[in-house]
Amino acid sequence: MSALLDRLRARLRRLLRAPTVPFDGFTLVGYRADVPKGMIHALLAGDYEGPERNAIKAVVRPGDRVVDIGACMGVVSLTAARVAGADNVVAFEPNPAAAAVAADNFALNRLPVRLERAAVGAQAGTATLAIGDGSWLGASIGGNYQTTVEVPVRAIAEVIAAYQPTVLVLDAEGMETDILPACPMQRLRAVVAEFHLAGVDPAVIDGLRHHLGAQGFARDTALSTSGTMVCTEVWTRIPAAAATA
Repeated sequence: MSALLDRLRARLRRLLRAPTVPFDGFTLVGYRADVPKGMIHALLAGDYEGPERNAIKAVVRPGDRVVDIGACMGVVSLTAARVAGADNVVAFEPNPAAAAVAADNFALNRLPVRLERAAVGAQAGTATLAIGDGSWLGASIGGNYQTTVEVPVRAIAEVIAAYQPTVLVLDAEGMETDILPACPMQRLRAVVAEFHLAGVDPAVIDGLRHHLGAQGFARDTALSTSGTMVCTEVWTRIPAAAATA
C-alpha cells in the first residue's frame, strides 16, 4: 500500500509541476525552467543515485571529510553532509546549470556544502564538457552531446592537498580512469567510485581495481554493485594489523 501511495504522490507532483520535491528526507528543487524534466522524473522515481547514497550512509562517519567529484544536483553531497556535517563536505560540479541547482538544494536544506564549480582531472587546465538536453546524467568531458561548455579543471593532487578528505566520492563519467591513478591516497579511509564500463577495455577497469588494492584498500562486496554499463564500487582501507597479519 505504501508503494502505491508513493507512486500516486509522485504522479500528482508531476501533474502539478511541484516547485520542490521530497527525496530521502531532503527537500529538493523540483519543476522549473532551468531543470531538465528527466532529472525531476529521476528523483520522483525514488532511486536516484541509490548505490552511491547507500554507500555514503554505510561508510561516512561523523567528522569525516568528504570530497564529492561529479556532484550534479548535490544529492550525494547532502547525504554525506547529513552524517559528517556540511562544513566537512566539498562538492565539485563542472556543469554550470547543475551546480546552480546543487547550490539551491544545499540552501533549501540548510546544509551549506562548499561548492566548487569545476571538473577534476589528473592535471589542472580547462576542458570541454558535453551536456545532454533532457538530462544532466552522463554529462562528460569529451562526450558526444551537442551542447558543450568550457570548464575549469582542478588537479586531483591539489584537491586532496587542499581539502584532505578521508572519503572520496567519484562519479566523473569516465574520468575515473585519469583521476584514480593520479590521486594521493595516504589520508583516504574509503573510496566510493562509479566505474563506467561501456566502450572501456576491461583491463583498464581491472587496472584501477589493482591500483586500489595496491594502495591498501579492499572492495566491500556487500556495498558494491555490478552492471554491464556502470558499476558502483566501495573500497575501504585495510587496517594495518590486518594487512600485516
